[in-house]
Amino acid sequence: MEKVLLEGLNDEQQDAVTSTEGPLLIIAGAGTGKTRVITRRIAYLLESKPDIAPENILALTYTNKAADEMRERVEALTNLDTGDMFIGTIHAFCNQVLDEVGTHIGLPKLRQIDGIDQWIFLEDHLDKLGLDYYLTLANPRDVLKDFVRFVSRCKDEMVLPQDYAEYASGLRADFKLTRGELGDEERRVHELEVIREEELARVYRIYQDELLKAGLRDFGDSIIYTIKLFKERPNILRSYQGQFKYILIDEFQDTNLAQIEIFTFLAARRRNICACGDSDQAIYRFRGASFASFNHFIDKFPEAKRIRLNKNYRSGGHILSAACRLIENNGADRFEPAVLVPNNGEGEHV
Repeated sequence: MEKVLLEGLNDEQQDAVTSTEGPLLIIAGAGTGKTRVITRRIAYLLESKPDIAPENILALTYTNKAADEMRERVEALTNLDTGDMFIGTIHAFCNQVLDEVGTHIGLPKLRQIDGIDQWIFLEDHLDKLGLDYYLTLANPRDVLKDFVRFVSRCKDEMVLPQDYAEYASGLRADFKLTRGELGDEERRVHELEVIREEELARVYRIYQDELLKAGLRDFGDSIIYTIKLFKERPNILRSYQGQFKYILIDEFQDTNLAQIEIFTFLAARRRNICACGDSDQAIYRFRGASFASFNHFIDKFPEAKRIRLNKNYRSGGHILSAACRLIENNGADRFEPAVLVPNNGEGEHV
């Protein structure tokens, strides 16, 4: 069966499937068979290691649709029921962890909200925010979407309400020390910046307090509370580390700092973690995802093996050349860029 799982794979793909021990970073360009490699790697683990059961594998991707496809492919390859294997999104995983053991850090059962629900929640608590700098007389609600984005970005970068409050307090202290050295206009500019940051800190704190009072959490909370749980309850972390002997992360370019912290916690003991992605395909930069995710992975797992998939099975050489010339303009915002090699000849001209 192991031999069958490697059929039709090129040398780099086979290496990615069979390099099971220790950290592995797969840099997979567009159309290079990334999903095929990930699913065969899962199947290879189940077939080649008699001590590994489906519940010992944690496979994370970015959308429910991608997770469903991954599960279907693994079941087709192995003829096994993957019901006991966690294949899903990082938020779904964290929600499951919090539902199971969140009470260990005093968290009640919380209902999740996102997007428009967060905006409605802030609107319902508008009178408690005490807006001044951000008060829009025509429509005070205009700024609420900006607040939702601000809070989400803070949580993606593991900045908690108390952290932002300390930052704003530091700005106020610095302003008091230096205001006498500033001209009138410059003093006014600095003062407005301090007021703005203080208001953001207050909105963040009130939003978070009111969420808990209402028995709610947002997407960012799923990650933040799980990090808190793993930090404060190492016995709980040890249990999950014992269960998940192999960790696989697809679409790694779309992860952020907080999510990488979760992966690092889970893989700390065995270090059998495989991350697969392509910095040129990062589509969630506004949520903190970028080529820096790969640098963070290398920082956390400096011994990681790197495998590059660059044989493209989707497009001809003319299309790939045009695409590469365009993507080169991304400049430094790329992680070890490579030119894709066509597998099907030059094809039609663009």
